[in-house]
Amino acid sequence: MSERTPLYLALLLASLVVGLILLREPLFGPYTRMADEIATLRAEADGLDKEIRERSGGRAELSDLLDAYGMPLEAGERSMAAAAFYSRLEGLASGCQLKVESVAPKPEVLTEDGLLKFGVTVNLAGDTQGVVAFLAQIQASANVVGIDRLTVRRRDAAERPLTMQVQLTSFGIADRATRRELAQAQAKKAAERRKTNGSTSAGPAGAAEGEKTP
Repeated sequence: MSERTPLYLALLLASLVVGLILLREPLFGPYTRMADEIATLRAEADGLDKEIRERSGGRAELSDLLDAYGMPLEAGERSMAAAAFYSRLEGLASGCQLKVESVAPKPEVLTEDGLLKFGVTVNLAGDTQGVVAFLAQIQASANVVGIDRLTVRRRDAAERPLTMQVQLTSFGIADRATRRELAQAQAKKAAERRKTNGSTSAGPAGAAEGEKTP
């Protein structure tokens, strides 16, 4: 080992440190940004959870909706969510050996609470085992799906002796901006109702005072 060896080692170490600093952004930049995006999404989800639990007034069903459906849906995402729901129903039916005869989606419904409803009427054909299996999978679904109406009929067909028409509704949560607009609209309506009621109450009193004026 020469006298310059420690100097060479120090220069090598310094070069490695500088190299890591220069490569930090290309190598770790995407992961850092991804971590920031995940943290932002988690913060938004936590804020949504807090808002819905506060607005629920102790009603467990709204809090359960948040747990069941996760992130809220913006306007451009709702049609895709509905299409995914219809496609999942067709997949469940096929898996239960049921023939999908028709799928008739209903118009999307947005309630005053900011909840989205995706309704659909599905006509299926099969046997008793397939019908029972399909309904069991709907009930065991991770997402909340409501069965609004169910009609089962028998027909003269050896392969598929039963037909079933079922009306289903899947739910979602509108995005924060939409819910804020709905809340503002409700507050405006409430203020207008209070103003109208106040004017109505003051009307007879004002008329009586007018009669007393000489």
